[in-house]
Amino acid sequence: MLHKILYLSSSVNLWGARRSLLDILTHLDKKTFSPIVVCSSKGHLTEKLDEIKIPYRIIRMRLWRKGKYFPWIPYTVMCLAKLIKEKRISLVHSNSHSDAPYGILACRFRKIPVISHIRDIIQPDKTGKYLLKHADRVIAVSNAAAGAFKDIKDRNKKLLVINNSLDIDEFKATGDIRKELNISRDDMVIGIVGQISKLKGHDVFLKAASIILKKNKNVKFLITGEVRREKDQGLCEALINRLDLSGNVIFTGFRNDVANVMSAIDILAFPTLKESFGRSAIEAMALAKPVVASNVGGVPEIVSDGKSGILVSPGDAEELANGLLELINNNKKREDMGKEGLRVVREKFDIRDMINRIENVYKDLLEN
Repeated sequence: MLHKILYLSSSVNLWGARRSLLDILTHLDKKTFSPIVVCSSKGHLTEKLDEIKIPYRIIRMRLWRKGKYFPWIPYTVMCLAKLIKEKRISLVHSNSHSDAPYGILACRFRKIPVISHIRDIIQPDKTGKYLLKHADRVIAVSNAAAGAFKDIKDRNKKLLVINNSLDIDEFKATGDIRKELNISRDDMVIGIVGQISKLKGHDVFLKAASIILKKNKNVKFLITGEVRREKDQGLCEALINRLDLSGNVIFTGFRNDVANVMSAIDILAFPTLKESFGRSAIEAMALAKPVVASNVGGVPEIVSDGKSGILVSPGDAEELANGLLELINNNKKREDMGKEGLRVVREKFDIRDMINRIENVYKDLLEN
């Protein structure tokens, strides 16, 4: 029997949560499950859905718990309930905690199971505010993300930790970004990859760059990602000017070819202040690149300090710089950590294991 699965993703940027959703949609067993996605608008995500031939509908899911959007909630829920009936949906899978209430309420109309994917570190009180306790299953991307659900009823049955993963056989470089950006083969390249925001530690990264350049001039700093807010871009540019970094910092903007970016760098910096998982960390490790990352949230579940990378205190530019310099000055340590990171990704973050576990959740809900 073919089961139709409805996925909810109000956001359409291609930051980590949406890229992980695309992984699920791409590798899902299409002989057993037929996916359809609801988005709030068109964007990078819907362009990708067109590419991989996954159908989608546009239904505006406004920010939950914003008072000005409250009058729209019944209409949105009814639109989803109508779509569930029209498409004979068997199960609803919300891609984030903020989309979950819409799926939970719509499923109440149709009496079908609903899954809420938790991809952020949220406060325990939000499990009630976002109706998450009413989901049939909650999937957290890390033990850190699961921490908000300590008091959930039937926790052992209802809550599962399923890490984000990669198709390591497909995650390969296909282009030469160093040549494209005119970066010398002799330059050491430190990269930061992800949405550009203060929360991701871009200011810490730039301050660390200033410290490093006082000791080693042959280092380039590559910033890849989409700007979350214009003020974040402005803060970065102001800091670059103040610290006189313009000759050594390169902005690439948003890029689809993350594997090419990771291939071009020597070390990934991951100075995030808050993190449920850390997708770019496993992407770097998949290409045998060592990681210097904040010891926060779900990051220590990925990066093993002193083995596949170096963990530093979040927000500490000097500690980040020292960790990066330790690897800049030690080729063997970079190589050994890169090899260990690749081994860990193959062993713990293989896409086939993630898909198998998610499909088993579907089957468990649909067969009982």
